[in-house]
Amino acid sequence: MNNKVACVSLNFDSIGHAIGKSPMEDDPTFSIVFNRIREILDKYNIKISIFVIGKDLEDHKNSSAVKSWHNDGHEIGNHSYTHPLNFSSLSKEEIYEEIKKTDDIIFKTIGKKPVGFIAPGWNSSKKVLHSLVKLNYKYDHSLFSSPILLLGLFKLFYNYLKIRIVEKSPPKTYKLRHIFNRRDFIHMFFGRTKPFQSKKSYTISNNESDSIKIFPIPSSYRLSYWLTLEYVFPKKITEFIFNLNTSRKNFFYILMHPADFITEEDLKNIDGTQAFERINTSLDKKLQVFENRIKQLLEMGYTFKTFDQLI
Repeated sequence: MNNKVACVSLNFDSIGHAIGKSPMEDDPTFSIVFNRIREILDKYNIKISIFVIGKDLEDHKNSSAVKSWHNDGHEIGNHSYTHPLNFSSLSKEEIYEEIKKTDDIIFKTIGKKPVGFIAPGWNSSKKVLHSLVKLNYKYDHSLFSSPILLLGLFKLFYNYLKIRIVEKSPPKTYKLRHIFNRRDFIHMFFGRTKPFQSKKSYTISNNESDSIKIFPIPSSYRLSYWLTLEYVFPKKITEFIFNLNTSRKNFFYILMHPADFITEEDLKNIDGTQAFERINTSLDKKLQVFENRIKQLLEMGYTFKTFDQLI
């Protein structure tokens, strides 16, 4: 890529999914989250890539929201059907079905087949690539080439214990053994850090005609950036990681989740959200952090595009 290009990736892990009630009627992630960032996106004329969980779209209000995002020019991508945390450990048939069912429901919702995919929890493998190639996907951005992901896995472990203590029952969406049941630990230390073509591996480039584009999470010296870090790490550390990645690369993307824009007030009448991190941060601060990063990238000369526009 000759010019500096940036994307925004919204992995739409819904509240309904998080509490084991997907599809959830009046799910706040669908009814309020996108509206909160829309003003910023419109202000800077930015379109983003939104990756949805297929099962969520079985609710009419949720699917209507997704259709409106598509009509506004945003890309809708595939984030699996039920978001199984042990995604890469499923059988080939199960992985294919998870992707295909969401493929079908997205087409039914917006009248267009998705071309991009991201695995639940970035938990991917060769079996996932095989299914994506078979279903004619154009790109995948499930590759997390940084050991910082281990911090996220330990946070899930902590959440599991917290929910067990508070609710006296395990989480409804994953089991303890699923957290570290992965096939991609080697990717965190040896995975490629720049976009490349492949159809067989997340570590070896393969430019055959049926290969797909792999967009790894932004990572320099194995230090990766995504928006949630802004609410976990001290400001000096996130600033360092952000600058390290943007100063050295012509491609960058901001990866974020609905929980990055959810507040404690939004969840006060919803059971099962005790382990939600970053909800105590004020909404004004969250929106300010997001807008500041957008402004910084524009000032650095980045042009914003959706992932499908890069293919």
